[in-house]
Amino acid sequence: MFGALLSVHRGQFDPYGAASRNAGCRDRALSKRVLTQDRLRCYNQSMNIQTLIALILQAVMILLTVLSLLITRHHERTEHPERTGSHIFRYFTNDSNAFAAVTAAVSIPFYVKIMAGSTSALPLPLILLYFTASSAVFVTLTTVLFFLGPMMGYKELFSGPALHLHLTGPLLMCVSFVLLLPGKRVAYGYVPLCLLPTLLYGIVYFVMVVVRGSENGGWPDLYNFNQGGRGAISSVAMLAGTFLLGMLLLFLRSLAGS
Repeated sequence: MFGALLSVHRGQFDPYGAASRNAGCRDRALSKRVLTQDRLRCYNQSMNIQTLIALILQAVMILLTVLSLLITRHHERTEHPERTGSHIFRYFTNDSNAFAAVTAAVSIPFYVKIMAGSTSALPLPLILLYFTASSAVFVTLTTVLFFLGPMMGYKELFSGPALHLHLTGPLLMCVSFVLLLPGKRVAYGYVPLCLLPTLLYGIVYFVMVVVRGSENGGWPDLYNFNQGGRGAISSVAMLAGTFLLGMLLLFLRSLAGS
């Protein structure tokens, strides 16, 4: 009987118990909302800082690339007055850096939108374009470091405008893609896209060097890829290396949490 009275007392004669529990639940829910809002605010501030850094790096890269290409063109015209200004685009180094600069320039309005809060990430097609351009300059960087450098000497390859086109430009683009680019993670299924610049340049290079030849208005073997008739081997090696570099970029981006 005492238990029943106690039960009645708890169930009917303690009007403040349920109210207290409800108030506690409301307080906890409010605390969670405030905490979530604080975390979201901190995340947005962090993203704005990251986007601003990326925007600055891209602007610097664009400026230095344009200056480097103009200086390279001036040197080319000074040393070889008979050549046109487009002669510098025979080289994959200049092509890949120009491609990266154009990609960065296209992305700038989207960076501004992200900082303004009208969007939170770059669209996937632009991220894929970034990946393709980053892979192209990554090929330039690794080719200089491990192939052309030992053959021609690093001093020549890292002096004047070549310093940016061979080193700082590719590094700025790759670091931006891996660490700073706001957007979705790129699936490994998109890796073949990284082959496009190397493949397109390789086709033109083959036609101008092997099919036409320098004696018929084509190009000399600028990179000695066809030396000793090993053009096919060089082509396969370049495409395989490009594919692996593309995989490495995506792996590093996923490792960085992007």
